[in-house]
Amino acid sequence: MNAQDLEVLTERWHQHTNSLNGSIDDAFKSCQDHAYAVGYRRGREDLIELRAALGESLKLQSHYAELLNMFDGGKRKGFASVGEWLEALKKEEAA
Repeated sequence: MNAQDLEVLTERWHQHTNSLNGSIDDAFKSCQDHAYAVGYRRGREDLIELRAALGESLKLQSHYAELLNMFDGGKRKGFASVGEWLEALKKEEAA
């Protein structure tokens, strides 16, 4: 391959790459527009599901913290609810 061929191939690669990037950007914008239109309802549903999952995770964390504290005399803290955990995070951030 000579320098001229390489230049032509490189230029075509840049053209196709730019075209593809534009298509991807357009697809993301379209998805974002759709998500925004549907977003509040779906986002609220997702948030409710995530909060429930977090609640289950906190139950497990609290249980293991209790078991480990019994085992090694540690002072790990468990949380009774997502709200309690969020309040602890706020206090930590403020400190």
